[in-house]
Amino acid sequence: MGLLKKFINRQDFKALELFTKANWINRLTREQSRKNIEDSLVEIIYDSGDHSSNGFLITENGYFLTAEHCIRKNALNKRIRTSNGEVYPIEKVCYSDFPHDLALVKAKIKSKPVIKNYNLYNTNKLEKIPVQILARWDKKIVRKYGFVELTTTSCNDHRKNFCSDIFSIARPIISGDSGGIIISPLSELIGFVHGSDKRVCCGIKLNNALKLIYKYINS
Repeated sequence: MGLLKKFINRQDFKALELFTKANWINRLTREQSRKNIEDSLVEIIYDSGDHSSNGFLITENGYFLTAEHCIRKNALNKRIRTSNGEVYPIEKVCYSDFPHDLALVKAKIKSKPVIKNYNLYNTNKLEKIPVQILARWDKKIVRKYGFVELTTTSCNDHRKNFCSDIFSIARPIISGDSGGIIISPLSELIGFVHGSDKRVCCGIKLNNALKLIYKYINS
């Protein structure tokens, strides 16, 4: 690995590590956190421009989190479309966590490795609260509302995509919402959409996503 590439990787790793820490400490107003969260929600699309699923940017230079099954096949043939309509190719899948249906992915965005800021919810203390489920379809955000029901051990959605250590929301979603985000009434990021059965949406816990980032920067 060349010196320049090592330097770039080091800068990226510093930003990713900072993301896992700074957003617990630096609280934003509810309005600012919501705006930043919505701006960070991206649409994963096929080369044709058709909708595939969703992702969530955590750095300005293209690192994003999504459900692993959203990029399991032909990831490098997909792109992301950001909130301002810009389209970027997917550069690489950095790290995948199949049991928790999570993936850290890098889109090819030329920008500095600066973290995105928003408020986070500690899912180790998840309670039965009202939530919003957000997904981006054809450049627009689609909102759905529900209540956290319980924490369960695992889930198989209607497409048989497995996920462990999840929570459920009393509101079903549709195919294509996967990789979307779940936020609290205080505009805190709780987690990501795994999938759905006929009655509930299965949510991926934020804390498991933070663990995945740690694994990547220490791999």
